[in-house]
Amino acid sequence: MSIPAWLPDMISVDGDINKIIAVLYSIYKRDFFTHKKNFNECYVWCEQQPSTWGDRTYERSFLHLITRFDYQTDERLFDPRRSEKLPWCGAVIENIDRKEVMYWDYEEGNKTTRTYIWLKEYDYVVVLQRRSLRKFDVYFLITAFHVDGASKRRNLERKYKNRNT
Repeated sequence: MSIPAWLPDMISVDGDINKIIAVLYSIYKRDFFTHKKNFNECYVWCEQQPSTWGDRTYERSFLHLITRFDYQTDERLFDPRRSEKLPWCGAVIENIDRKEVMYWDYEEGNKTTRTYIWLKEYDYVVVLQRRSLRKFDVYFLITAFHVDGASKRRNLERKYKNRNT
């Protein structure tokens, strides 16, 4: 299945991990700091709190876009499938009107409402959370990831079925 023309190419995550991380970080900085994103007429902001991963420190939101939590090791590990689709994150946020994109608000169990932007046929989802600041609202980028497996797909389908209307 070919990807829609509006989606950027995925990147290769083969080779030297330090070079791969540098390329990923440059994409993240370009897409969310140099070329700021908007969603529903609000800016999309990223969690800039520093977080250490290995011997380096990055913004927490960047790490959520390239790693996943491993419950066996109790740490975040590099996720190649999540990472190769990092160039899609900003494009998906900017193209919610495309026929390939589903998006909805869902109230989580902790009573926070999150916005899910799902590229269902291409197994990719972006999660945002709207927050009101003093003078305006923003969406924080919570995470984005490759949907790998039937249980994650069923979970997203359940959230869509039970979405806020």
